[in-house]
Amino acid sequence: MEHFEEICTKFHAGSWDDYRSFVPPGIADPLTQDEYYRIPVYKGECMVILMLWGPGATTALHDHGGSRGRVKVLKGSVTEERYTFDGSRLELISSNKGQPGDILNVSVNDIHSVRNHEDEMSVTLHVYETNSNSFEGTKIYDRENRRVGVLNGMATRATWREKPEAFSSITYFGR
Repeated sequence: MEHFEEICTKFHAGSWDDYRSFVPPGIADPLTQDEYYRIPVYKGECMVILMLWGPGATTALHDHGGSRGRVKVLKGSVTEERYTFDGSRLELISSNKGQPGDILNVSVNDIHSVRNHEDEMSVTLHVYETNSNSFEGTKIYDRENRRVGVLNGMATRATWREKPEAFSSITYFGR
């Protein structure tokens, strides 16, 4: 039986060179501005995902639907911003820049966003304590428009650019 810690140790031991073969031809070159790709690497009791980040690519503020995770920076650098949400206000609580080899921990209740500030592609490897590649139940947050969206199984990434049918609900806060 696999366990989260063992899976993290196994997959985070690798480097970018160890994962290049998972990238389908033509995806990484050229990776355009603000674009990121999720490539499943392993699915068992945990889900392992390789993420390629184009220059300026960022996720929406999001949680992980109740699962914890660990993210290893393989190439380039990313910045993770963490927030608290009290039902009416999102507040930035920390900002951490990850360099190659760094591991960022994602707790069950974390709300965060990840951004590539590099002028070239960055690469991260994510291990989540879930056996689902679905975004179902994941919440994404929009500070500017003061809304929270709950994604369903039709969502393909944590972004407000999803089609309306990829949301189970959208609610507004603090108005």
